[in-house]
Amino acid sequence: MKKQLKLLACCSLLLLGGIMMTGCNDNDESSSIKSNATFIEKEEICITVDETYNLKVMLKDDIQGDVKFSIGNTKYASMQNENVMKGVSVGDTNIIIRQDKSVQSIPLHVYAKDDERVSIFTLDKGRLYGKKAVFYGDSISQWGTFQSEWILKVADYYQLSHINYGISGTTLAYTEHRFNLYGHWGTEMMYTHESDNKAADYIFVLYGTNDIDEQVPVGGIYDMLEEYDDLNPTYTGAVNYAITLLQEQNPNVRIVWLSLIYRDGENVKKYNAALKDVCMSHLIKFIDMYSLWTVSDKWDYMQDSLHPNPAGNQKMFEKIINS
Repeated sequence: MKKQLKLLACCSLLLLGGIMMTGCNDNDESSSIKSNATFIEKEEICITVDETYNLKVMLKDDIQGDVKFSIGNTKYASMQNENVMKGVSVGDTNIIIRQDKSVQSIPLHVYAKDDERVSIFTLDKGRLYGKKAVFYGDSISQWGTFQSEWILKVADYYQLSHINYGISGTTLAYTEHRFNLYGHWGTEMMYTHESDNKAADYIFVLYGTNDIDEQVPVGGIYDMLEEYDDLNPTYTGAVNYAITLLQEQNPNVRIVWLSLIYRDGENVKKYNAALKDVCMSHLIKFIDMYSLWTVSDKWDYMQDSLHPNPAGNQKMFEKIINS
C-alpha cells in the first residue's frame, strides 16, 4: 500500500511538473482575448524567423492617440521597440493591440525562412517599411532624372532605401545587338552589382519588353538550370539565371518579379506565361501587371505603345502595394 501511495505521489509530482513547465514555455492567453476594436485591418499576419515588421504603420488612418503592441508568446516573436516586432522561432501566437479599454487580437504565424509559404508573402507596408530595395529593369523602370513614377511612389510609400538600375533599352538576356548599343544586359547588371544585392531586403525586377523586340526565344521552364552562365539563349533561361544568381548572392533576399505590362501582340502573353511558370517553380513572388488595362482602354494608361503614362504608373503602384 505504501509503495502504491509513493508511486501515486511521484506520478502526481511529474504531472504537476509537466503542467508547470508547459505553462512557463507555451501558455499563450492571448488566443482567448476577445477583440472589441479594429486597429489593423488584417485577419492574420505572417512573418519569418528574424524578419521585422512595423505594426504602427499598419494602423488605420483614423486611429488617434497612443496604441500599445504586445506579443502573446515571446517564444515565437518579440517587440524590438514599441512599434516593431521580430520573428524569434517557428510557431503561432497572437499580436495584442490595446488602447484604453479597446483591444484587438491578431493571429501571428512565424515561419522558417525556407518555408514554401514564404513565397506567397503579401507586400504589407509593415513588412517593407524602411527596408532596403534594388530595382532592375528597362525604360519602364527608368532610373536617373526621369526615374519611373511607379518606383518613386513605391519607394515613398514604404520609405525604402532604394537603388534603381532600370536602364532604357536593356534586355534581360544577352543579345549582341543590344550589347553593342548599350554595353550591358540585365543579368550582367545583376552580376555586376553583387554588393547592392547582398545588402538588399527586396529586389524588384521587370524585364522583357526589349527581349521581345530582339526576338529572344521564350524557351522552356528548365533552361539554364545547370552549368548556367549569363549569356542566356532564351528568356526563361535568363530568368532562371537571374533568380539563381540573386539567391546565391543573398539567400535571404525576397525577389518580387513583375510581369510585362500590356502591349499589342501575342508574344507578350507567351513571355508572361513562361515567366509566371518559372517564378512559381522557384517560389518567387510574381505580380501580374499585364491585366491592369486592355486594348479597349490602353490609351487611358499608356503614353505610347510601350510605356505607362501617369495614370498607368499609379495603377502599377496600387497593384504592387495591394499584392
